[in-house]
Amino acid sequence: MHDALASEQHVRWRWDTRKGFLKEVAVWLVGPGGQAKPVFNQSSDARFDQRPIAYRKLLLNLDFPAGLQRWLYVRYRTSGLTELPLVVECQDQFAQRSLIFAAKRFMSQGVMSILVLAGLITFVASRARTPLMYSAYLLGYGLFVFQRDGFAFQFLWSSWPSVNAAASLAQGGYLVIAGCVFVRMFLRTCA
Repeated sequence: MHDALASEQHVRWRWDTRKGFLKEVAVWLVGPGGQAKPVFNQSSDARFDQRPIAYRKLLLNLDFPAGLQRWLYVRYRTSGLTELPLVVECQDQFAQRSLIFAAKRFMSQGVMSILVLAGLITFVASRARTPLMYSAYLLGYGLFVFQRDGFAFQFLWSSWPSVNAAASLAQGGYLVIAGCVFVRMFLRTCA
């Protein structure tokens, strides 16, 4: 990755992978003279608290002397991704973007929680199993989104990177099964 991050205004930048978890990642900063300086190196067994910045996605601070051109080299290994979405932006832009994103996500999780609660209340009031399965499906979907956005690794299993690496597969399987059971109950089809 080569970019002229030469700015007289912003000297400190944020490097955001827009991914919550990578099996391995290494980043080097190369200056005009060609000397490579390692900025970050992480393996698949790294816990959340070992990140340089406690943020839901992998995030680094990059310091550039104002007005100088730098090259950023990134090596990564994932399970399935063939490209890595990256953003390099100044800290103010990052703070504004991440605040808006978090507000939208927590609002959608709040609506999801209200729907789960409504399904549970309906189940308790009517003893019908369909609202219970609807709540179970929505709860699984909410957890899947929570994990996809990096919040689950940050808040739920931050000490277990191996759980985080396999969580999407397990949650996806649960969603398929819970969705099928809910649809079967809702449509009242026979097995």
